[in-house]
Amino acid sequence: MERWQRNIASGLTHFIETRYQPFLRLCLQHRYATLASFLAFLIISINAVNAGIARFEFFPNVPGDGVQAQIIMQDGTSAEMLQDTLSRVEAAAYQVDADYRAKHPDDKGLMEHLIFYTESDTSAVFMMSLTHAEERSISGFEVERLWRAAVGPLPNVRKQRYYAGTNAGGRRQN
Repeated sequence: MERWQRNIASGLTHFIETRYQPFLRLCLQHRYATLASFLAFLIISINAVNAGIARFEFFPNVPGDGVQAQIIMQDGTSAEMLQDTLSRVEAAAYQVDADYRAKHPDDKGLMEHLIFYTESDTSAVFMMSLTHAEERSISGFEVERLWRAAVGPLPNVRKQRYYAGTNAGGRRQN
């Protein structure tokens, strides 16, 4: 162990004396050129992000193993209308899974579980637990898109939001 530590220390000392210190001396002798080079690289980096050459996302939307839907009805909607809407969203989820199973008979399917709960008299949240990504051929975002398309526009719904990413803010729609 001591020999190993001695070899690492020796290698680091050699690197410092032969590479780092001469480079540092050169940078200090030409400090304004060093500062100008740093600022030029900083400006290029910022512009590469702004131009889209280098992509940056503060909270990337990574597909997860679940899809959620939030349904908010208009105020004053009857309980029967809420129940009909929830039944339609639930049936669409099962239909998407059945269509996938018909097209991919060797796969395990898309959905493991589907649950929903009501938050109030006018809103509900669905949570679809997907099979693991390795066991299906489409992403969670594609499942989200298929579910949204299968549900379609709902009457008396104020807000209808689907999201499959780990960033639960919902994806921007084109």
